Amino acid sequence: MSDPFGLTAEYIEKMRKFAKCTQPDIDIPDFEVVSTGNPALRGYTYPYPYLVPRLSDIYMKELSPSEQFDLYGTIVHESVHYNFPWYQRGSSEYLNKVHRNNNEMVRKRTQPWERKIKSGDTKCPEPPPPPQCP
Repeated sequence: MSDPFGLTAEYIEKMRKFAKCTQPDIDIPDFEVVSTGNPALRGYTYPYPYLVPRLSDIYMKELSPSEQFDLYGTIVHESVHYNFPWYQRGSSEYLNKVHRNNNEMVRKRTQPWERKIKSGDTKCPEPPPPPQCP
């Protein structure tokens, strides 16, 4: 893959930063980009604390705003997994309950930002001003 200007990794870092400012209640970790060998597998998180989550190399290209939103969703999805206690990530309870509900939880977390990202606006939103005293 040719990327003379290094723009492809820029999308990943830009969406990671956007996730950090829009999802302040979860830790958004660093990611390693790997070839998953399966285009449907966009990322994964190991149940070991010393391994960072992985993102698929399908994101290592110029991304449309819609693809950037997909990347944002994958980053949030894997970050939710990453924030679950590492020693429970491989348990049957985790796999049967938490993992099954992760997609709906991530949809609720990312949906409010869909229009903003798909419009090409990936700047972190300004925090609301502090309340004024009467």
